[in-house]
Amino acid sequence: MKGTVALSSMKRQGPAHLPYPDGWFAVAFSRDIPPGRVLCQKFMGGEVVIYRTRSGLLRVTEPYCPHLGAHLGHGGTVEAENLVCPFHHLAFSPAGECVGAGRRVSPPRNARLTLLESREVDGIVIVWHHAQGAPPTWEVKSDAGRELMEPVHHLFTLTDHPQEVLENGVDLGHFPVVHGTTLEYTEEPVYDGPSVRSKAVFTPSNPRFGGLLSSVRVEAEATFHGLGWLSANVRLPALRLSIRIWVLPTPIDPHHTEVQLAVSMPRPRRRLRTLPPVGKVLLSKVFLSLALRGFCWDFRKDIDLWANKIYLERPRLTSCDRMVMPFRRWAKQFYSTTPQQGTPV
Repeated sequence: MKGTVALSSMKRQGPAHLPYPDGWFAVAFSRDIPPGRVLCQKFMGGEVVIYRTRSGLLRVTEPYCPHLGAHLGHGGTVEAENLVCPFHHLAFSPAGECVGAGRRVSPPRNARLTLLESREVDGIVIVWHHAQGAPPTWEVKSDAGRELMEPVHHLFTLTDHPQEVLENGVDLGHFPVVHGTTLEYTEEPVYDGPSVRSKAVFTPSNPRFGGLLSSVRVEAEATFHGLGWLSANVRLPALRLSIRIWVLPTPIDPHHTEVQLAVSMPRPRRRLRTLPPVGKVLLSKVFLSLALRGFCWDFRKDIDLWANKIYLERPRLTSCDRMVMPFRRWAKQFYSTTPQQGTPV
């Protein structure tokens, strides 16, 4: 499922204000990469190739074969543990080494894939990016607490930057205006290195807005890991349900960010005997589909605003905006290149 929003005329003309941030960014869901699958994904102005070996090892690499430049994501295959180029059948091991060249010739010397650091967290494939090529200095750790069902998700392509998307979560003033709800922190954001943690309650203020937030009281424990990962353990007391949500923004070029919205919930407990196991799973999947629909409804309310706004380095803030500048100061650590001045995101 995908949604696309057109560029505003101003953003078409100006360069990106914020550069690509450093950190971990989502490129796929684990269930979409079974053994033997090769997948191509846009990433930071280029592409990456994601594949899984027959034994289950996940690898992410830059897309071009070091031999003569064939794109490994267009016709590349997995044979046993090796990724095989479609052009001359050079085979690359999970370590990136060329271990075979086809046609009974020796592999070219020093031919290696440029593998990228990758992880699987909560069934999500994330990749490390650093503008200066530095290795990972921190990790994304799951705080789900229990085994989860496979996430259901929806992909949006936005005219915006990951920082703006996640900053929305601390913009208290927009919630009653745009979403028909109020946000009150029960535990204000705690900034801890590359992570931020907080607890909050969303209380409906205008049910006519539609969506999840304006319909029911929501209690959320949220965690940011860099500018590519926001997860939250969410309770809906009125429905006696708990879910887990993710907002996963990944920049694909200087003006566009793909955002995966995902929803999951703990697997049904076996000790509950009101329904057979199959019935519990089916009911859970129906609820997840409805929860994702409500989540997307709320998210869409921000999209046109993002597409037509600009990033102000020195905004004139109100008393409702007290969380914005602490968030921006925290976000500065994820830029090893200098932002440009005075232009739209």
